[in-house]
Amino acid sequence: MHVSLDSALGRQRRLNSVGESVLQIAPNAAAAYSLRSLTGGSPKVVRVRRASDNGERDFTSAEINSGEMVSWVNQQTIAPLDIQALEADGRTGDFLIAKAAYSLRSLGTRQATLAATGDTVARADGKFVAQVRRPSDDALKSFTAAEVTDGTLRNFCLNDDTDIISFADAGLAGSPAANKRIYFDGVNDSVSLGSNIVLAGDFEIESKILLQSIDIVGFSFPCLVGNATDRLFFNSSSTTLVNDGTVSAFSGAVLPLNTLTTVKLKRSGTTVELFFDGVSKGTATNSASLTIGFLAGKSTTAGLIDGFIYDLSITSAGTLIHSYNGYGNTSADWTDQTGSNNGTVAGSPALFTGQGFDGFVKTWYDQSVTNEAGDTATGNHATQATAASQPKIVSAGSLLADGIDFDGTDDIGLVTGSFSLTQTFSTFSVSHSDDASTSQGIWSTAASATDNFNVVQFFRSDDGFAVNAGNTLTTAGTINYVADRNYLQTNVVSGGSSSIFVDGATGATGNMGSTNPSGVLILGYFRSSGNNLNLDGGIKELIIYDTDQTDNRTALEANIGETYSITGIPAYDNEVDGFVETWYDQSGNGEDATQATAGSQPKIVDEGALVTDSNNNPEIDFDGSNKFSFVNTVDSSPPYTVLSVSKVRDTGTNVIYGVDTSTTAGFYNQTGTKHAIFSGGLVTGSAFAINTDYLRFDLFNGSSSVIGVNGNTTNVSLAADKTNTGFVIAFSGVSSPNTLDGTIKEIILYQSDQSSNRTALEANINSQYSIY
Repeated sequence: MHVSLDSALGRQRRLNSVGESVLQIAPNAAAAYSLRSLTGGSPKVVRVRRASDNGERDFTSAEINSGEMVSWVNQQTIAPLDIQALEADGRTGDFLIAKAAYSLRSLGTRQATLAATGDTVARADGKFVAQVRRPSDDALKSFTAAEVTDGTLRNFCLNDDTDIISFADAGLAGSPAANKRIYFDGVNDSVSLGSNIVLAGDFEIESKILLQSIDIVGFSFPCLVGNATDRLFFNSSSTTLVNDGTVSAFSGAVLPLNTLTTVKLKRSGTTVELFFDGVSKGTATNSASLTIGFLAGKSTTAGLIDGFIYDLSITSAGTLIHSYNGYGNTSADWTDQTGSNNGTVAGSPALFTGQGFDGFVKTWYDQSVTNEAGDTATGNHATQATAASQPKIVSAGSLLADGIDFDGTDDIGLVTGSFSLTQTFSTFSVSHSDDASTSQGIWSTAASATDNFNVVQFFRSDDGFAVNAGNTLTTAGTINYVADRNYLQTNVVSGGSSSIFVDGATGATGNMGSTNPSGVLILGYFRSSGNNLNLDGGIKELIIYDTDQTDNRTALEANIGETYSITGIPAYDNEVDGFVETWYDQSGNGEDATQATAGSQPKIVDEGALVTDSNNNPEIDFDGSNKFSFVNTVDSSPPYTVLSVSKVRDTGTNVIYGVDTSTTAGFYNQTGTKHAIFSGGLVTGSAFAINTDYLRFDLFNGSSSVIGVNGNTTNVSLAADKTNTGFVIAFSGVSSPNTLDGTIKEIILYQSDQSSNRTALEANINSQYSIY
């Protein structure tokens, strides 16, 4: 049998064993808890519950120190349709099934796959979020969440003319920023020449042009050429050339609105021909000289155009004599590229970014599914077939930042078909109002779209946030809404009792009465006493459950709040708390210390930050009310040894551990402010200071007991040796139940006298924490 030199000489083990871990120095621990590895390997050390959604995950010491644990606590990556019910081991239950779910983002991988019913632009089935109408030609197309954000929807509303606009500023596909086109506002914008260009004989004038309006009464929107007697202009039924007072009408040659068109006017001999996108639109007879005084925007005798013009070229007798790219809104952008007759910009034209192009929502698709498999769409789509009543999603060529926008007047909302809830339901909405002085509906239910509501959630001018069932009103106390601010409003109704939460904070509770939401679901307005109370503002998201989601409320709010930057939601502010449910035993004995009760779990992440000491060592924080914080089943008879690293925040009786569930403990004692242990009687050692870490070596061994503090020992005698019938961290039943208001980094229990290893163990622990 091998006998070590240390053992043969009866000395403590040597301290120069490089790289030894605690459990290599003294390998027979009954239970060992730390936030570092005590084995030299990479064991999991804690199971953490994050407060926002009660999700749980195991972490190693390396993952704690690398920041991965804190990042996980602050992340809210589970979208609403993917959230599972809370079980004892975390969110591992059934998926939460929504009654209806509306958003412009994807609400989860379980988002319904839908057919693009009613689209005039054909599409295969997809995970669509909205069906949009562009007013330029009333075309309809359905879009996915990705297509809403990547410029595809915007391109559609711009008639897919991606060559006329740059998306570089948004990091999207498109032409370079330098190639943005000039936009003429129809008020005072134009480009004039330094001197007139006179064309006699054969010529060609060609340019790309898009008009957004044509005066149907008269010829008030000329472009390309113009002076008192020479101009080309358009109206709602034809295109007309006036040359030296002679009028030549190309009947039926109507320039399409809101569509980029290459227009060319060509004369050969006495024949003038007009082309749109290379297609002849007719001829006329004309041979007089043509004088050009304006390149774009207006003539001397008629109004200004609303739209844009660029890539203009002028050819005389087969020779290019002038060309202008018009790729910007300054005079330098209208420099003559071929000749020397430069253009001068008048007015204050902007670059074209989509001005005048809008998009309206005909259908806001319901993303929810009806079953756990996630393969059947619920189909509660919100639809508004009347064009004048459709809310906007794109305005003046820009995607609206506040979701789907209702104008407060003729947008009477989006209405589903048959819809009903019981007196137990939950809703989560993100919306805002542009007018804080009026009451406006967010959603409502009614017998029909023209009937008074039976249930409504709304902004109320005098009480802020409200839910009304029949004549029973619940308001969010004194929380009043502010215009142009997005709010996350949660309503949880159970058996008629209603609770309102605003940005995650409790607003008020009330009685919803006996009215069941039923009929049709209406978004963006409600009808009361025969009056429509329209929403003047936007809705970003609305999710409705026909169940009580109290247990899952914070999980849903965390994801929604972080997605939409809702101030006050801890997830968005990265101020989520993380609690320790299990402190894993590294001894190999499986004596994991657990606390299943959420309200009794200590923190390891406090408001988004790792709990650490001044040397950045992680620690577990007990708040003084954690009761039975960790319990295992270690049983033994004396002698037994406990090593611990801990501190307290006050001079009260603070328990580090209880080695017997009722009568034995190691703690900080308020009497004389002393370190203390108890086993049949109180024994104290040296003094302690608050907010100071101490390394304790406590030996329970009758008259040979020891209280060791920071490498110094005090020999003491216990009144009685108590058999250890359990091991509890941060609690003891000595005299009366006591807990810990402080922190613990490490605690190790041996069912033996470890005096021979004390110096080596203390050296190892102190080298980690620099306590003394």
